[in-house]
Amino acid sequence: MIRRLLLISLIAAMGCSTTLYKPCSDGGDVSWEPALDKKKIGNRSCRQIQVRGKYLNDGQYYQYFPSGKIAIEGQFKNGLREGKWTQFDEDGKKLFIREYDQGEEKKAYKYKPL
Repeated sequence: MIRRLLLISLIAAMGCSTTLYKPCSDGGDVSWEPALDKKKIGNRSCRQIQVRGKYLNDGQYYQYFPSGKIAIEGQFKNGLREGKWTQFDEDGKKLFIREYDQGEEKKAYKYKPL
């Protein structure tokens, strides 16, 4: 019985723990060229990890238009851009694609639909 109560208490404590997050712009470079019109910049969504007291973006990143549609999507790894990053227009069409390796841009091209 005591074991069961301890286990339940432990699970409840884990579920109630709070994790602090910093803005996405504090966890890695989220700038984009050409820059988005400031009137068209909505919220950002990112996952973060804490390494030696510093918050780093790590995982999927999204920047939205005020309408809620995705403007930019990409991936961070330990605070650096990684893999393919895509910029969309407000209709959801791809505009630019960039590929990164450990934060360094390897390829960049304007998307041209077939």
